[in-house]
Amino acid sequence: CEKWMERQSISYHQWIVLDDGVTPAKCTLGQTQLCFGEQTRGKHSLSRKLKLLMRQQEIITGDAIAFIEDDDWYSRNYLEVAAKRLQSDNGYGMIGEGRALYYNVRNSRWHLHTNDEHASLAQTVIHRCAFADLAKAVEHDDDPFIDVRLWRNSNYTRKVFLPEPDRPTLVGIKGIYEGYGIGHSRPLLNRDKTREYFYYLVGREEGRVYDKYKE
Repeated sequence: CEKWMERQSISYHQWIVLDDGVTPAKCTLGQTQLCFGEQTRGKHSLSRKLKLLMRQQEIITGDAIAFIEDDDWYSRNYLEVAAKRLQSDNGYGMIGEGRALYYNVRNSRWHLHTNDEHASLAQTVIHRCAFADLAKAVEHDDDPFIDVRLWRNSNYTRKVFLPEPDRPTLVGIKGIYEGYGIGHSRPLLNRDKTREYFYYLVGREEGRVYDKYKE
């Protein structure tokens, strides 16, 4: 994750790490690290971590939140594209990129979603004006559908942008950690036997970073 954020085309203002690992992650880029320990650990722990963050949101010094998953691949201009979309003249409280592409780096299978009315949380950016919507969306512990709840119930103008064909700004990586839903308990159907499609999406050099997980 640090590798993809360190080479972004624009600098991030603040990076807050929500950490519930048994051993705290080793952060090397000056992140603000919140270590929750066992109080948020377990299945669907993200809603519990975000709830605790929203209860101390005074530590958030920027005007927006981009949700970054530690195993996903992000393009070099991910933050720049997101910032431009959010700062457009339309006054969006929330933006995201639809038609999410998932890739399992263990079995080299992939899936392209058709979602164009909401974005996954890892592809969502919200303005400070919509922080209250996020706080409401994470009220329910163990809710795996934070993204759907957030997009469906937000009180602010929101927009889902669609990526250029085969040029997503993010690829949702599956197979590194245990999880739920498609790509985990539900397998991805499209096979990329030689991984050439994956290398085409993210670049061969950066795609090789995930080769160590291949079965």
